[in-house]
Amino acid sequence: MQHIGVLLFGWLKQRFRPSSTRPVLMRVRSRRGGVKTPVRVEAVQLPDQRRSSHILQTANGGLCVLPWPITATKLVLKLEHDAGEAEIEVRSDRIDPQRVIEVDLY
Repeated sequence: MQHIGVLLFGWLKQRFRPSSTRPVLMRVRSRRGGVKTPVRVEAVQLPDQRRSSHILQTANGGLCVLPWPITATKLVLKLEHDAGEAEIEVRSDRIDPQRVIEVDLY
């Protein structure tokens, strides 16, 4: 019985631990509208200059979600797709952090 209590406590601790990331919602568009295939993203997290690569699946209209590390104050993102590419900078202190970030590929 004690073993079950330890397992339950471990599960609760894992489940309710603060997340180390927050979501960033982007709408990726080409000149013809939202992209429908995966988007390749190279991210640099500032201030620690940590680099990461992601392949994001897009939903209807080019919507996709990128995990943003809590410790990063700014992300520099390079997005690549068959329809084009874009480079954007996103700050953690932007006015409306829940707003969708519009990304136009060129």
